Amino acid sequence: MLYLPRIITVEQVPEAEALIPLPAPGKKQTGTLIVSVANDVFSLDNPKHIEVANQIELRLVDQDLIERYEDMYWSV
Repeated sequence: MLYLPRIITVEQVPEAEALIPLPAPGKKQTGTLIVSVANDVFSLDNPKHIEVANQIELRLVDQDLIERYEDMYWSV
């Protein structure tokens, strides 16, 4: 799972098992919980789980919805 403080749609991340809208109390949607694996506990030992998580991450980076590791820590 990954929380992003923005609205994410199925069109943006079709690889996700679920996109759960998260509103602030009494407000409109303020973020999205992205679920990579449903009906199972995510496991680093399961290659399918890792593959789906990587696909989601690549999709998010390609659309500038999250920063790349290099941009966060090496852009000095």
